[in-house]
Amino acid sequence: MLPIIYLINDFPKLMRPIILVMLLLTATCMPLISTTSELEENSNQSRQTGGAINGASLSQSSGPMNESQAVTITGTGFLSMAENTISNDGLSHSWTTSIADSIQGGYGANGIAVTSNGDVHIVYFNYDTRQLKHAVYNGQSWSRSVISTAAAGSQYRFVELQVDSNDHLHVAHWVTGDYLNYRTYDGSSWTLNYTTTNVDSYGVSLALNSLNHAHISFSTPAYVCGDLGLAYFNASTSSWTKVILDSSSTYIGCYSSVGIDSNDAVHVTYRDHSNSRLNYITNESSSWDKYQLNNTQSPAYFNDLAVKSNDDVFIIQRNQNGIRYAEGTPGGIWTQGGVYSNNNGEENSLVLDATDTPHLIHWHSSYDDLMYSTRTSSGSWSTVAIDSGSDDTGRRNSVTIDHNNQLHVAYSDVNNKMLKYATKSTGLVSSYTIEVQFGNLGNVTATVVSDTEMQLNTPTSTTTGNVSLGLWDSSGTYRPLNLNYYYTNPSDTDEDGVSNSQDDCPNTAGNSTIDQIGCPDSDGDGYSDSGDSFPLDATEWYDSDSDGVGDNADVFPNDSTETVDSDGDGVGDNSDEFPNDSSESVDSDGDGVGDNADAFPNDSSETLDSDGDGIGDNADAFPNDSTENADSDGDGVGDNSDMFPNDANETADSDGDGVGDSTDAFPNDSSEDTDSDGDGVGDNSDPFPNDGNETADSDGDGVGDNSDALPNDGNETTDSDGDGVGDNSDSFPNDSSEQDDSDGDGIGDNSDAFPNDATEDTDADSDGVGDNSDEFPNDPNEQADSDGDGYGDNADAFPTISTQWSDTDGDGYGDNWGSQSWNSVREQYGIGQYVPGAIRSDYCPENAGTSNIDGYFGCVDDDGDGIANIFEQNTTDTADDSEDDSSALPSIGIVGTLFATLLALLPNRKERIH
Repeated sequence: MLPIIYLINDFPKLMRPIILVMLLLTATCMPLISTTSELEENSNQSRQTGGAINGASLSQSSGPMNESQAVTITGTGFLSMAENTISNDGLSHSWTTSIADSIQGGYGANGIAVTSNGDVHIVYFNYDTRQLKHAVYNGQSWSRSVISTAAAGSQYRFVELQVDSNDHLHVAHWVTGDYLNYRTYDGSSWTLNYTTTNVDSYGVSLALNSLNHAHISFSTPAYVCGDLGLAYFNASTSSWTKVILDSSSTYIGCYSSVGIDSNDAVHVTYRDHSNSRLNYITNESSSWDKYQLNNTQSPAYFNDLAVKSNDDVFIIQRNQNGIRYAEGTPGGIWTQGGVYSNNNGEENSLVLDATDTPHLIHWHSSYDDLMYSTRTSSGSWSTVAIDSGSDDTGRRNSVTIDHNNQLHVAYSDVNNKMLKYATKSTGLVSSYTIEVQFGNLGNVTATVVSDTEMQLNTPTSTTTGNVSLGLWDSSGTYRPLNLNYYYTNPSDTDEDGVSNSQDDCPNTAGNSTIDQIGCPDSDGDGYSDSGDSFPLDATEWYDSDSDGVGDNADVFPNDSTETVDSDGDGVGDNSDEFPNDSSESVDSDGDGVGDNADAFPNDSSETLDSDGDGIGDNADAFPNDSTENADSDGDGVGDNSDMFPNDANETADSDGDGVGDSTDAFPNDSSEDTDSDGDGVGDNSDPFPNDGNETADSDGDGVGDNSDALPNDGNETTDSDGDGVGDNSDSFPNDSSEQDDSDGDGIGDNSDAFPNDATEDTDADSDGVGDNSDEFPNDPNEQADSDGDGYGDNADAFPTISTQWSDTDGDGYGDNWGSQSWNSVREQYGIGQYVPGAIRSDYCPENAGTSNIDGYFGCVDDDGDGIANIFEQNTTDTADDSEDDSSALPSIGIVGTLFATLLALLPNRKERIH
């Protein structure tokens, strides 16, 4: 269903007769209307009850009935329930500016809001870093954090910020690629709640309804802007809904601004760019109704909309004449007028204060100033500059107002790359009050100090007892506080039957009679709880030693370390190490045997000495032998009689050589005690005490005779190859066929072809030249290849030319050729081969010749002119070379070809010779 369209300018003419009739009816029915309204209000006050307020508390819950007491009630949400009385302080207030963020640069769009605790929040986009940031000012300093970083090449624009009744932040903004993002902040973390596509960069606006649900107006993408759209959280479906509100023409949804009234009706203003109109649309009537201004002076740039306290709508927009305003209500009379006549006022931000006075922030595009306009009490508008900084100061601005009527502005100083903050009091003073009901005693007016605290003076009462408390909110609804206030008797405040003059606890009822009078005595033993160490035990009241056991039951009332003596020995159980043995109380060494019965009371390892040698049985190796007490080596023989008390393997030494018989290989020979190699010869006389195979070394060379190949030669011990020559003097100790190496080349003389030449040892072809220096070691006819072409110098026709090695016709020119163009001619001979880069190539390898012109060597040249006979007609005339048959010169090059062509064209030419 399309919205109904009204022209705002037509209302005055259409409404005049209707208004006249309404005025007459109003005058006639006014008493009735007023009376009915008053009765309803009184009836509502007596009947209408809302939900209880939980969590509230009283600073003082009782007081004398004949005195009013100052008390404080703490809770939450008091400001929203209070009546607000506005007054002006009559003072002159000025703007103060500061820097919110000077570290980053290139600031973009921003939004500003203030939470109930007074903290200022700014959400803004930094073009340089592509970061969406959150700055918080607590009244003393700024803190900053990053919410999100856009992808490379992306931007965030039109950042809108609102704060809800729970002090949660709501942010909407456009993202490159025609996306819309919506985020929330719960005081500790950010959440991306909703994103959608097909949203243009020409303005995004955000408002919250009474349920704190977001409504976001936008335009769809187009050349300038597209259709007007609205995205909102639908409470009935718990999901997001996205609708198009106006698509009646192209470019119709520019510069939209959305607001929500007290009945949760949505109001949107926007520019119809195609028809140059300011449009306004609302669902106040439960369907979308559209209103239009006339299309004059290109209106509706930089729109902003706010809803007044009476649900009228206030709109700011700019046309060619400057900044304009319009205010009114759907279906009613609208008022329009100028705010700022200079058409350089751009990027408008609007807020209304508690008296519905508009406050407008805008940027002066010519002066690059941040401007402030407001409507005075006389109805005129005043405009001043807030910040006259450098270029682009005041762009990307936003404004809000807190509950103390303080204005807060965020804006960019683009040239200096700073996000700035400005604030100013409106001069309005709000007084917030709530009526608090004290049961049937009536109401008192409480002053609301903050959203969480209000103060009041209690009413007096003629009787004692409890009264329940509740409050009347600004809508006339009674809200129980779930609190009670108790009125006391002034002569016996605590009503315990003891007058205040006799009562040691006049404000607390009690029954104590001994240490204090009239104070609480929970166990009824006569002692007050405060003076009773055991307030819940009627058998105890004192604990002299503060050990937790009452004096009546404490055997040691003055000793905090003891309470019981189980064995009655006069020593408390805590310190009595034998609490159930009256004959013992101390165990000095802690071995579990009392000192009285312990033979060693200070030695925890001993308690008995059976043989009476002064050594406890536990440590006495021979507890029943008084002559022995130790067996150091544990061999069963006491140290006193053990020849080796520290050696468990020995007890006797028969030959007296200091070595025990058990380990002495020769127990009866004092000159020997060890035979390490077990060969029957003692180590002292055995030259090889660790070698069971050797006992003598005849030549004294350190090698036993049994294993010495030359036992009588002190210079030799081994002959590895068994050739009769000792290894020390044998050059080849492991080769029985060799003993000497005269030239020291590692080859034995017997097998070395050159025994006196260390550079040679073999001559494979037996040509008298060693293989190392013989370039043809297997060819007795060749030894050298001077040009390295693989042909020995003896057989190489050209020993110094690496590209030639044969000359079939013996004319001094080689058989190989280096030009591929010869391949077809030369290959038919079967002589030589193509060698890249070959020189002195014989063009006629089968016939000796002397030709040498143009690289055609070795052909017959009878006249000796250097040109081969095959390339000239007169083979005997050295002067007549003009008739060379150039067509027969293969691959002679470009010059030769041209020359041949010229000869072919000459008249009277001779016959060619092929």
